[in-house]
Amino acid sequence: FKDEGRTVVVSRRALLQAEQGEEAEAVRDGIKVGAKLEGKVTRIQPYGAFVDIGAGVEGLIHVSELKHERVEHPQDVVEKDAEVTVAVVRVQNLGDSKGERISLSLKALLEDPWSKVKEQFSPGSVVDGTVQSLEEYGAIVALTADVQGMVHVSEIAEKRIAHPREALSIGERVRVAVLEVDRRRRRLRLSL
Repeated sequence: FKDEGRTVVVSRRALLQAEQGEEAEAVRDGIKVGAKLEGKVTRIQPYGAFVDIGAGVEGLIHVSELKHERVEHPQDVVEKDAEVTVAVVRVQNLGDSKGERISLSLKALLEDPWSKVKEQFSPGSVVDGTVQSLEEYGAIVALTADVQGMVHVSEIAEKRIAHPREALSIGERVRVAVLEVDRRRRRLRLSL
């Protein structure tokens, strides 16, 4: 404002930024650990997916919080611009423009496949599975889409073998016996 009111400069952008700031504060007021929020995936990185939960406020779903089972890359689970329902699992420095961290989770809203493992795969039971990977110490066998177990190299064959690839191949269907179920550590020990 100058020249006794003959020159007036206005800014719509400043008004919109102020309104968005007020909306962002209202969104932040609803962010509490355990809260269930709706959002839209804005960016996908190898370590997780960023979600706009309203008014430009973003949180991160770490790759470990996408599903109960291991996820190689977030794009295997979510895609850009997808609408998602997330749970807030951690909040740090809310409102601080540089240090604000909002940790979100998809898997917190899903049923844990390990909650029924003890009934499905009790020790001594024999089940079918598919070899997922071969490591020096043994083979990882998928029993369901969400549950995997490990067959130690000493439990693969009657004779001594140096590496599981001597007796198994990835994708092979196998029949295994359940030796031990450790729900706390989410581990199944299997034997061929």
